[in-house]
Amino acid sequence: MSARPDYSEELAPCPPWVSRDLFPFRGRFIDVGRHRLHYFDEGVGPTILLLHPAPAWSGYFRELILRLRNRFRCVAPDLPGFGLSPARAGAACSLPEHSAAVDASAAKLGSRDVALLVHDSGGPIGLGMATRQPEWFRAFVLTSTFAWPLTDYPGMRRMLRLVGSRPFGALNAALNLVPRAMTRFGPRRRQLTSAECTALTGAFPTWAHRQRMTGLMGELARDDAYLRGVEQGLRARLADRPALIMYGEKDPARLVGFDRHFERLFPRHRSVVIAGEQHFPHLAAADEVAQHVRDFLDDLAQDEGEPVHP
Repeated sequence: MSARPDYSEELAPCPPWVSRDLFPFRGRFIDVGRHRLHYFDEGVGPTILLLHPAPAWSGYFRELILRLRNRFRCVAPDLPGFGLSPARAGAACSLPEHSAAVDASAAKLGSRDVALLVHDSGGPIGLGMATRQPEWFRAFVLTSTFAWPLTDYPGMRRMLRLVGSRPFGALNAALNLVPRAMTRFGPRRRQLTSAECTALTGAFPTWAHRQRMTGLMGELARDDAYLRGVEQGLRARLADRPALIMYGEKDPARLVGFDRHFERLFPRHRSVVIAGEQHFPHLAAADEVAQHVRDFLDDLAQDEGEPVHP
């Protein structure tokens, strides 16, 4: 996936909720089955496929892409119904449907020898794809995410069930509450600018957008069968892959042991804690996050006898 596809694609307009100064990227659209996905494709080199969390869109990785695109090809799609990707008529908020859509887009874009970087709900979605296409992936960067049923983590399950409930969904739809909370309380080392906040909260302009967000978060608490299959697939087909496991120091997911769970799944791991940060370290500690990603992938290339370019 280091080379871009040789077919023409429709270029996307700059999203109405961001400024070109913030996003010096050119989005594209790709048609995959019943879905039309928007994605950013920046840089040249070994490919990193980045999958965004539920309360965001591909623009969540803006700072990371800016820091990595001089060395890597960064491909960041919007999940169906998120960002600039339209929702398919009658589409469910299910984990399997999102995972299948990402699978199809990665296949069309020529996925090979990819480092998969996932965050939050992007983890179960992207790692589900990886269990179906293990030959595509050389390594994983796992940031504040999980890939198993939450039966052993009742507190996290209760929280996601609450967010996915109808009353909370209605509240979020009225106030765009979850993205606003993410931008206000997520970053710890610095305060986001007004334009940066708008670039994240503006991705959910309608009631339908906001309900899809909370619906997907609720699925993380409900779909044990899908999540069980992902964990089993990782153990059976991908446990030999190197993994960078990265959480904020004060991330509730780290405090309940998600990082240790991944360490057991991937014996070839490197674990990193981003001091002072919580669940969204990419927003306020992008320099440190990007440096850890570069170091991890450079060390992997050296171990495999590949050239490392400055």
